[in-house]
Amino acid sequence: MSSIHKNTGGVAASETGSLQAADRTDRSRVLERPETGVRRSAAVVIAITLQRLVDDATRMWTVEEQLVLDALRRSTSALNDASIGELADYVRSLSPEQLRGVASNVKGIFHELLFVNAMNLDGDEISARVFEATNHPGADVEFIMDGEVIREVQLKAVATASAIYEHLARYPEIEVVATAEVAAQVPGIVSSGFQNSDLNATVGSAFSELPGDSLAHEIAEGIATSALVSGALTAGRLLAGGRVSGQQFKSILGDAAVGTVTAASLDALLDGLL
Repeated sequence: MSSIHKNTGGVAASETGSLQAADRTDRSRVLERPETGVRRSAAVVIAITLQRLVDDATRMWTVEEQLVLDALRRSTSALNDASIGELADYVRSLSPEQLRGVASNVKGIFHELLFVNAMNLDGDEISARVFEATNHPGADVEFIMDGEVIREVQLKAVATASAIYEHLARYPEIEVVATAEVAAQVPGIVSSGFQNSDLNATVGSAFSELPGDSLAHEIAEGIATSALVSGALTAGRLLAGGRVSGQQFKSILGDAAVGTVTAASLDALLDGLL
């Protein structure tokens, strides 16, 4: 695990392995649709989860949806112990501007939880966990072996290397694990196994991969009946084939006669996941 070993005590690197050599299949598993093997962007996962939270808070949740809900709980101390019903009430209460900020914040926390989940699926003797406090100085994740903390790391889901250098200037002793694109740019930085583009791709761009006119009615119907991010509800089922342009999607949105609050909320969520 990228020299994830005790700095003292002599645990061999060969025993602990490497973060970079960890099973990438495990790391991507929670962003994969089991029935098709198609990877979904984090934006789509978050949008679908929030929409389903509002529509049916009593449903059964997938692993990835549970991680989104946990990320939402960690996004503010007021939600740390929130039930599913309380999370649903919270999301319903948000203004479009508030929703934008929450969605952006949840995305970063979701990356941390994805990483920890993947590390705990790789079958070795080292486990990972996020810190209980979301503002823990310098680090997001700690690794445990034989009941002892052996390393702390900071996760970065960023598009440029500047945030990496800022962290290293403040906390030179804490290792950075970054999304793949930036990790490739900075010597010595370990990749989390996730692409920043996967985390940042918008639901709108996901719709560019959807089938065209034959699905216009289904998408429009979803938008007309949903309380929140209606169009995203169909995305999970439609990602596998065809295309619909951004202009087509906007046209469908206009034809759906959605209330201004719903339309504004959808726009806010898409913008928040940029």
